[in-house]
Amino acid sequence: MSEEALRHLRRERRFAALIRRVGPPLLGIERRRSPYEALMRAIAHQQLHGRAAQAILARFEALYRRMRFHLRTWC
Repeated sequence: MSEEALRHLRRERRFAALIRRVGPPLLGIERRRSPYEALMRAIAHQQLHGRAAQAILARFEALYRRMRFHLRTWC
C-alpha cells in the first residue's frame, strides 16, 4: 500500500489505531487487470467458495474469449 493511501487511512482515528496495532494493510493492486475484471472477480469470490468462483469465471471467460475482459468492451 502506498504512503499516500496510508496517510489517508490514518486521518480516521479508528484506522490510525488499527494500523498502529496490527501494521499497514498488505493490499496489493494487480495493475494487469482492468477495473471491470477486478470487480467481477471480487464479486464472484465474495459470493462463492474460491474453487466455485474460479470455475464460473473460467466458463465466463470461455464464453467471451474473443471479447477482451475490459470495461470499455462492456459499455
